[in-house]
Amino acid sequence: MRYSIIVCRKTLDLAFLLDSSGTVDDSQWKLTKDLVKGVSNAFHLASNGTRVGIITYSTLPTLELKFDEKNSKTALDDFLDTVTQNKGDTRTDRALKVTKNQDLGLVIWCLWRLIEIHKPKTHAEI
Repeated sequence: MRYSIIVCRKTLDLAFLLDSSGTVDDSQWKLTKDLVKGVSNAFHLASNGTRVGIITYSTLPTLELKFDEKNSKTALDDFLDTVTQNKGDTRTDRALKVTKNQDLGLVIWCLWRLIEIHKPKTHAEI
């Protein structure tokens, strides 16, 4: 069966909050970055189109990617492959303050726990 990718033609500023604390293991960190890639692929990324911003957080939040820095699928995917996990404390409150202060538009909060909750169950798990 073949699937086609539907691209949203709306122009948005997408900001992703990525939990890079020690409560996220390596496989969950990879899933989180893959989720950002997948969601971003649904939009036309361009300097005059949809732009992506990324904040990682653990003990302190870090603005990893500003909206005007990586405006193509390839550039964003390559960048995400280099983003490292901080593995500090989980200080979500500090990350949310940064989003409020930066006026980041639509914020997508990528928690690995949400990925786990929405992961389809296998037959053996039912």
